[in-house]
Amino acid sequence: MTAKKCFWDTAERIASDQAWSMLSDAEIAARPKIRLEVCERSPTGKALSYTIAARSDPPYERFEGRTLAEETQRLEGEICRSGELMTFEEFSVDRGFEGAIGLHAVVDAPSLTRDVVSGLIERFLALGEVSWRAEQPVPRNRLPETTYEQALRSGEEEESTSRALTARR
Repeated sequence: MTAKKCFWDTAERIASDQAWSMLSDAEIAARPKIRLEVCERSPTGKALSYTIAARSDPPYERFEGRTLAEETQRLEGEICRSGELMTFEEFSVDRGFEGAIGLHAVVDAPSLTRDVVSGLIERFLALGEVSWRAEQPVPRNRLPETTYEQALRSGEEEESTSRALTARR
């Protein structure tokens, strides 16, 4: 994955963990449960497929009237703007595959192109097929100050994907 995507995923996870940790056990227990609805039946009436029913996200006083999702988004924005979250180029080996090696990687590149992935594999092989982490974090000016959702709304992430698809051709 790109460093930018890793940054966004980490910011969202931290924000979600923080928001959930602010809820009491009673508030967590009272949250709306996931409910499945049948969306397709066979001619005999047997359920063939389900969808998750829409559920309301209640507002919380402790979040100044915001829902859990809204509070998570607010915290995520703060984390992205704070400049405190560090992201490193790295790769880790996953030996859980029979006869192969899995590789989880974070690379400092605008998008994952064939050349970027090839360079990453070459570096992995040159280092002896071991897990690795850069000594220095990705420079802050190469990471976003917006959330992933904000980037999608502004078209920023769409442009990155478009560049990757163009480079692949």
